[in-house]
Amino acid sequence: MQSPTINNTNQTDYQALKTAINPIRQHLENYIASLNNQPITETPNLQSNHPIPPRLEQLYTTFNLSDFEQHILLFCIGMEIDPSFEYLCIKACGNPQRPYPTFGLALEIFPDADWNALTPESPLRHWQLIELSQSQTLTKSALKIDENILHYLTGAPYSDSRIKHLIAPLPAEISAIPICPSQSQIVAEITETWLSFGNPTNSAISENQSPIGQAENKLYPLIQLCGKSQDNNEAIATHICTILNLKPQLLSLRHLPTESESLNRLISRWQRQAILTNSALLIPWDRLYDRDPILLNAITDIIENSNTPIIITTNQKIPFDKRHSIIFDIPHLTSLEQKLIWQLVFEEIIDDIDETIDKLANHFNLSAKAIINASTQLKGARDETLRTEEIHDKLWYICRTTSRPQLDEYAERLQTSTTLEDLILPEKEKNILIKIINQVRQRVKVYEKWEIAKKNQRGLGISALFHGSFGTGKTMAAQVIANELGLDIYRVELSSIASKYIGETEKNLYRLFEAAEAANVVLLFDEADSIFGKRTEVKDSRDRYANMTTSHLLQLMESYQGITILTTNIKQAIDPAFERRLRFKIEFAFPDREARAKMWEGMLSGKVPTAGVNYKRLAQAVLAGGNIRNVSLNAAFMAAGNNEPVMMKHLLDAAKIEYFKIEKLWTDNELKGWV
Repeated sequence: MQSPTINNTNQTDYQALKTAINPIRQHLENYIASLNNQPITETPNLQSNHPIPPRLEQLYTTFNLSDFEQHILLFCIGMEIDPSFEYLCIKACGNPQRPYPTFGLALEIFPDADWNALTPESPLRHWQLIELSQSQTLTKSALKIDENILHYLTGAPYSDSRIKHLIAPLPAEISAIPICPSQSQIVAEITETWLSFGNPTNSAISENQSPIGQAENKLYPLIQLCGKSQDNNEAIATHICTILNLKPQLLSLRHLPTESESLNRLISRWQRQAILTNSALLIPWDRLYDRDPILLNAITDIIENSNTPIIITTNQKIPFDKRHSIIFDIPHLTSLEQKLIWQLVFEEIIDDIDETIDKLANHFNLSAKAIINASTQLKGARDETLRTEEIHDKLWYICRTTSRPQLDEYAERLQTSTTLEDLILPEKEKNILIKIINQVRQRVKVYEKWEIAKKNQRGLGISALFHGSFGTGKTMAAQVIANELGLDIYRVELSSIASKYIGETEKNLYRLFEAAEAANVVLLFDEADSIFGKRTEVKDSRDRYANMTTSHLLQLMESYQGITILTTNIKQAIDPAFERRLRFKIEFAFPDREARAKMWEGMLSGKVPTAGVNYKRLAQAVLAGGNIRNVSLNAAFMAAGNNEPVMMKHLLDAAKIEYFKIEKLWTDNELKGWV
């Protein structure tokens, strides 16, 4: 075997190991001499007088290795770094097919032999410091030091190649994300809690200090950071690790083994890595894991059987039987905290941006990471000639679209070009819409500055019920609200969210609201009577869960900081108990003749070429706004196909098509005088 080439940076560690294995080589040589009845000139002292390499000593102490286990480990190290060991093993075994260390050979040559070192529970095997080939009996199996441990002992940074696809360092940029005073207080409480279990650095033997001291130390309490923003949770976890000199490692659950033996190997290797590298484990818990009991059990095993600092970042409190948990609720950043971070990232970069920052902080629920990402996007695409108004528009668009990838999975994004002026509604109903818009604009002042939210956290969400027959403008009114506020609007089909499996509907709803939270989008629930209908008598478990689903949606709506709008064609079907918990209610009555004339004119205005169109005549048709839109579109296509302006004849043909479609007979008065 050829000796490896050693870099200068690792030369000291390597030479120290070469010195440490000398007594092992001498014992091998003496054993071979005794087999050949040759005199033994020197009996080596296995407890070397030379200083033990710091990392090797840390390994001995941390994993509680007995003298015999230390000698076996050195035997395996010698096999890797000293070419003579291969020849000596052949001579000692008397078999050229065994050029390697074995338990049997170790039991023969070392005076402090102990069979316990061979058991699966022994530190050498439990912590996977050595590997056994599977082709021989236990005492004849080839022994080999774990490659990652060997590299570590020769001075290389520790890294476990076998688990790096599952456990990897948290991205370095997360540690640079600032946290707010309220989050700093949480960080201080958690670090104090962990330090009360013993200062991690006090039990270290070398500069590579162990966070849990020896491998048999007491179990650290599990920290649960419960908040809707994973970004906020990760930022807090990273700051905790920085203060405690721990390296945050993120567990990926995509390829997590669930078979018992593989999972136990992972747990042992993770604990070994945590001890040798001062690491803490971050587990991003998702409600979706509850759907997979096998995966859930695997995650629970890691948490309950890993004697290392662990932080769970989650949106819910999770009970564990075998490990004490300390739970910290992590709220969204307040508008003031968001404003401070905006000011920090734009300090001395863009002037006259305070007003823009105020508006962004008041309308969006962004984490510090999202704010930094938004500023980075702006700086990357920024033109030095941009005016303040253009900078505002670009930043607003970036923040507005931050949640689109997640929301597009659950709902349909609607266009929002419709304005209040486009909406044909009675003055009373339009004023209520304006009040809804104003409440959103003033919620920071009322909830935070006036501290009304401190008195009662329930019912802070802005929710409304829009009821009326088909085509009366319910969806358009919701689009107007979103457009006036400069926010996205998503239409949620409750039928697509609902699941036949008990409990799945609630999970889907939670994910929907969680994704909507950052951008404060307007959520529009069509056909709300399908879930908010009058509650039925509970006859079985499905009835019980149906009522629970409804209550769950109401709770999400009340805590959601954006706007939720429910629409229904059948107001009588809505349970009055639910209706009372909504803040606004608007009836979209069937439009009268005057309103219909305005709708026709609105549809056929602008660049649409018309000739001889009589809006008063068109208003004779008893059609809702949605039907008027359909007739106008069909007529426009007919006219375009004939290369003509839109005329009454096109509108008449299109109206008859619409009447057929809705299975309604028109009266003579309705279409009289159109042509």
